Amino acid sequence: MALRRCVGGTALTLGLLVLVVGCSGKRKSAEYGEVSGRVFYKGSPLPGGRITFVAPDGYNGGDNIDEKGNYKISAPVGPVKIGVDNSMLLKGGGGGGRRGGGSGAPAKMPSLKRPGSEEAHQLPGRYVNIPDKYRHPDESGLTYTVQSGSQTHDVKLD
Repeated sequence: MALRRCVGGTALTLGLLVLVVGCSGKRKSAEYGEVSGRVFYKGSPLPGGRITFVAPDGYNGGDNIDEKGNYKISAPVGPVKIGVDNSMLLKGGGGGGRRGGGSGAPAKMPSLKRPGSEEAHQLPGRYVNIPDKYRHPDESGLTYTVQSGSQTHDVKLD
């Protein structure tokens, strides 16, 4: 009787473990799309910064914007809100709302550390004074519906 209880308990535990692992894994790759494009401000490519896609389920992914306005993100299929921020390119920047100077003049690029590394790298680009609302995906008014596979989506800021 004790052996039957032990075997039954082990089977139940194993079954629950399989269920938990199966349900808590990452999304399947088929549920993602590769989105690439350019970010424009007043018709010209935005020369640096960061773009972020936020999905309703909380997914938050981003990419650096290069000096020609290009970006590429792997994002879940479905609707996303988009944020664009380049305040980290200000002298002494650090992003997140610091808007010193405001001259639009080229700023010294900050030295940033890559996650999990002591190696510093330079974020490419030049600061342009874009409206603050674009920094926050919930306030920017920028949206897109990601499809499966590769696609192009240019982001145009007023």
